[in-house]
Amino acid sequence: MVGILLGLASGFVNNMGLVFQKMAINKLPEGQKVTRRLLKNKLWLLGYIINGYLPLPFSVFALYFIGPALLPGLEGSGMIFLTMGSLKILRENLKLSEIVGILLVIVAIFSLAFSGLSVDITNYEYYLSSPDFFIRVILFSALVILGSIVLLVLRRTRKSRLGVLNAIDSGFMWVINNFWFALILAVVAHILLGTFVWTESLIFASAIPLLLSTQFLGVYRLQKSFEFGQAANMRPIQQTPIQIAPIFYFFALYLLPPPSELALPLSVTGIALLLTGMYLLSRRQAMLRAIK
Repeated sequence: MVGILLGLASGFVNNMGLVFQKMAINKLPEGQKVTRRLLKNKLWLLGYIINGYLPLPFSVFALYFIGPALLPGLEGSGMIFLTMGSLKILRENLKLSEIVGILLVIVAIFSLAFSGLSVDITNYEYYLSSPDFFIRVILFSALVILGSIVLLVLRRTRKSRLGVLNAIDSGFMWVINNFWFALILAVVAHILLGTFVWTESLIFASAIPLLLSTQFLGVYRLQKSFEFGQAANMRPIQQTPIQIAPIFYFFALYLLPPPSELALPLSVTGIALLLTGMYLLSRRQAMLRAIK
C-alpha cells in the first residue's frame, strides 16, 4: 500500500507542476509567445521545479516497494489530477470524447507496464561492448531526430495543429532522452562496481550533450503546445510516443524475446489504446492562438 501511495503521489506532483506551468503561460500578455522570458516567471519556475524534481523521491521509494512494473501506470494516473486541475484551476473544458481519451491513455500505460518489457540494468555489460548494438542505437536516434524534423516541417505547413505537433515533438525528445539516460546509468553502475572501461567514456561524452539538449527541447516543446492547446489534451498526446518507444527498445534494439505469452497482446493493446486516445484528444486542436 505504501508503494502504491508513493506512485500516486509522484504522478500527482508531476502533473500539478504542469498545471502551474500552463497557468503561467495563460497569463502571458496577448501575442507574447513562449520564450526564455518564462525562466524569469516565478510561477512557471515553481511549476518546473514541482514537475521536474519533486516527484523523484516518490518515484525512487515507490520503485523500492513495488518495483518497476506498476510504477508507470500509477504515475500515469496522475493525468487524472491534471484533468481535475485543468478543469477547476485553469477553467479548461473537456468533451466526453476527450475524457474517454485521457482514460484510454491511462489504461494503456497500465497495459504496457504489465507487459513486462523491461531490461535489467545489470545486463547492460553485453550491450555496452557490442558494436552492432550501437549501430542500432545510432540508427534509432537518427530515426527519431528525422521524425522531429518532419514535425518541424509540418509545424510550418499545418498551423491549425501546432499544439498537437509540438506535444508529439516533445514526446520524441523524451524518447531519446530516456533511452540514453538508461545507458548513462549503466555506465555509472560500472564506475561504482569498478568495471568501467575506456570505451564507455565515449558513451558518456556523447550522451551528456544529447541528454541536455533533448531535455531542454522536451520541456520547451511541451510549453509551446500549452500555448496552443489545453494542458489536459497536450500532456496525454506527449505521453503517446514516450510510452510506445520502450516496446521498440525491447524488440528492435535489445533483440529480446517476449518475457511471457501475454507480453505481445498487452503491448499491442496498449499501443492501440494510446493511438485511439491521442486521436480523441487531438481532434479539437484547430485554433492558432493560445487558449486563455
